[in-house]
Amino acid sequence: MLKLESDRFSLRARGKPLLQFEDASYLVTPPLWLSGASGSGKSLLCRAFAGLLPLTITCDGHAAIFSARDQPEGEWQRPRIVYIPQSPASALPTAIRCIDLFNRVSAWSGRDAIPARARDVFGSLGLDADSLVGLQAHQLSGGMAQRFAIALAIAARPEVLILDEPTVGLDPKSRSAVLSTLNAPVLRRIPLLIVSHDQAIEAFCADRLTVVRDGSRVDLVR
Repeated sequence: MLKLESDRFSLRARGKPLLQFEDASYLVTPPLWLSGASGSGKSLLCRAFAGLLPLTITCDGHAAIFSARDQPEGEWQRPRIVYIPQSPASALPTAIRCIDLFNRVSAWSGRDAIPARARDVFGSLGLDADSLVGLQAHQLSGGMAQRFAIALAIAARPEVLILDEPTVGLDPKSRSAVLSTLNAPVLRRIPLLIVSHDQAIEAFCADRLTVVRDGSRVDLVR
């Protein structure tokens, strides 16, 4: 169970008002589908959840995700959130092999970075570990880059994983592979928040919230 909350939350771009979010608090069951029209503020809201707003944007109030997982009844905590942006290939470093990047993230998160574990994670997401050994991120196709980004997120041990438009810009074959990945057993243990216009996402989600924008005012509604 997750709680999504906005409290007097607003955004300014270079000091000028940008978006004003109405106060809201929802209990949701992940995987959660966050839908809404283009430009409604979905991605900015998720970046705020993860503490990753662009440097040109400042905020007042707060928008937050809370988790009750492994907590006594009634106690909420701020979970460790990993955010995967749209088209993650452009955000991945290019001067390091994929397998080395995975192992570095694993070591940073406190896990043993051993090849067998990388192979297990890659295999569970439909990636060929042998093919990735000598490749760098810029050499991956769009669908492979999306799944590799998810593998990196798993290595970071997230308590909530946000996927921002995971199927956008993909060809039908790559889109199908990414959608299949969302049902992988390794992801069932991680609460997911999926931002998407893709109606096929609904099949993988237990709950849904919609971001509705009217001018600069933004509502989060069920």
